[in-house]
Parts: sequence; C-alpha cells; structure tokens
Amino acid sequence: MLIYVLKQNKMKPGDLAKELGVSLSQIYKWDKEGISEDNPHWNEIHKRFPGIPPKQPKLTKKKLKDGRGRAGRKKKKLTLQETNLPSYQEPQFKSKRFPNISFED
Repeated sequence: MLIYVLKQNKMKPGDLAKELGVSLSQIYKWDKEGISEDNPHWNEIHKRFPGIPPKQPKLTKKKLKDGRGRAGRKKKKLTLQETNLPSYQEPQFKSKRFPNISFED
C-alpha cells in the first residue's frame, strides 16, 4: 500500500527512506506488513500520506493490546517449587601421584 501511494505521488521509495532516515528495506517491510501507530515515523508518514491506514495491533484473548515481540514464544509461567533434594557434595580430592599429601578444609 505504501509503495502504491508513493508511486501516485511520483515519489521513489528511496527518497522517502532518506527523508525518514531509515533503510530502503524498512520501507518495503512497511509496505508488506504495514506501519503501526507506535512507530516513531508514523506521524511523519501520516501527515504526508493521510490515506495510509495504521497496522492493526495484535490482541490477546481478552482483546487487550499484546506487548510481546514477534518471536512467537508463548509467555512462560515461572513457578518456584521446594525440593527435598540434597545439595551436591563434591568428592574429596585424593592425589594419585602423591597419595601422602592431604588437604585441610
């Protein structure tokens, strides 16, 4: 959508990238995925091209804005559990070359 609007205004994607100070690949990514209102460049793009709709934010099951990244990982539930496992005791070192040397604790 963004590239289409740029072509209508006889502007190249590289020109917009230079104005905003972003890479050309970022412009193509915004064309493919859309640009969200949270993006710092949204106000400049919206002033210049008001016909471009913002990218819809991802919502949780409760219809709240999902603030997680796009990594695709689910939220982890951290639970602390008490365990009765004894702590690991290192075996005492005994020299094989010099068996008469002993270490004091």
